[in-house]
Amino acid sequence: LQHVMARVMQSTRGHTKLTLNIAFAYSARHEVEQAAESIRRGVREGDLKAEDAQSGLLERCLYTSGLPEPDLLIRTSGETRLSDFLVSQCRRGTYLSFVEALWPELSFWNFFGVVFAYQRHHASLLHDRRCMAEIESRTDVESIYDKSPMEKRTKRFMEKRKQERERYIDSLAVQFKTTRFSSR
Repeated sequence: LQHVMARVMQSTRGHTKLTLNIAFAYSARHEVEQAAESIRRGVREGDLKAEDAQSGLLERCLYTSGLPEPDLLIRTSGETRLSDFLVSQCRRGTYLSFVEALWPELSFWNFFGVVFAYQRHHASLLHDRRCMAEIESRTDVESIYDKSPMEKRTKRFMEKRKQERERYIDSLAVQFKTTRFSSR
């Protein structure tokens, strides 16, 4: 599955109009641990200084870095909890839908019902998102550092991370091609 998803990610890398995230065997705790480890490695390798490690950098190191907050999260199986699932990303303005169906049995009608409910709540979700963004912009201490050496280091570090991630995806996609054609 990793190889197939890497191939899909590689072939749609330049597409920017819509984003679909499908998370299998995913844990927000693991994601935060990976982000923190990435920052530690950046400090150890000299790309960052210890004081660069602030909450905004941690958020930028999550798997969904550069993507907008999800508009809609569908939790299948009838469970009414997030279960350590996109916890950091769904903190404001995300419509959470809990459906009884299990993932493989999620039907068009289940999905249609979720989209209909989302549409009914869309205006209030946008209002909540705007209010939270306004509050965050007033308390965003890190924006002071936009032109500082710290911001320059952080931007270089994030670019390096992006390149590493793209190389990893490319290597998975190549492995997929190789194993797919060699098994024929």
